[in-house]
Amino acid sequence: MDPLAEGVKCGQKALSIDPRCQHSYQTLGLAYLFQHRRKYCLQIIDQWIKLKSNAAGIAGGLGFCFICTGEYEQGYRLLSESIQVNPYYQWWFNAGLSIYHFQKNEYDDAVYWAEKMQRQSIPWELILKAASYAEMKNFNAAKICTQELVQIIPDLSNSLKPILGSFLQSEELINRFLIALKKVDL
Repeated sequence: MDPLAEGVKCGQKALSIDPRCQHSYQTLGLAYLFQHRRKYCLQIIDQWIKLKSNAAGIAGGLGFCFICTGEYEQGYRLLSESIQVNPYYQWWFNAGLSIYHFQKNEYDDAVYWAEKMQRQSIPWELILKAASYAEMKNFNAAKICTQELVQIIPDLSNSLKPILGSFLQSEELINRFLIALKKVDL
């Protein structure tokens, strides 16, 4: 069974039962994102926006999806509004904000949001910090992050592009991360 396909089926069924079901929109948005179905991801977010919902948690999740599809400003707006209303949000919203700041060349802010993830066992925190430090020419800090990454993922050099492409839709942004990480021999 393909869990993403199952997520899409369940999300679609939930929306057919209740077209205002907030979690269905987030489930579908994330499933389409991981399936690299950008068009469907953006369509489901647009449908949710038309509901004019005040669900801060869902807004943040869909803001994360926006950022990953390359719709940076819309994603940043939804994420920022979401965390202002709900300071107890999901940790991965910080990843979205870090990605946003990285693509804006605001590397200090990218590191700040990556550190707020507090999930070093998940490669994204270390990837975001290492790439940002490399761009700031703080190669010592970047190297420490990459050494920790290699401990988590021994075959990191072959796994890095698939990890980056797991939900980032912009080849340009993926390549920027790869170029930054090559500065510290990855």
